[in-house]
Amino acid sequence: MAVSYANTEILYRGRTTQIYTEIQLDSSYASGGETVTADQLGLSTIRAIFSSHAEGFAVEPVKSTDSTWLLKVYVSSTPDTNSATATPLLSSVGRDLSAVTVPILVFGN
Repeated sequence: MAVSYANTEILYRGRTTQIYTEIQLDSSYASGGETVTADQLGLSTIRAIFSSHAEGFAVEPVKSTDSTWLLKVYVSSTPDTNSATATPLLSSVGRDLSAVTVPILVFGN
């Protein structure tokens, strides 16, 4: 299974496309993070991704290539996802995060 997108809004600004969407994560967390590709969003390249925190989780977008980014998911031992005690789930490959929805803002073309 892969990530899915909902409540997507698209804004065109000159040569840049801004996409606001909510990503529902996968039922089996992948090694290294969840993959977001330009093709999935109707773009040829992704220039930047900004994410918000989901309840109990922090998400870090990391550029892999011009058209592929990874969303690395971190869980906190406290409800505060900004806490310094957050630990990466990267070693928890296969964990079901399908109940987690993360709002993201994507800039691309």
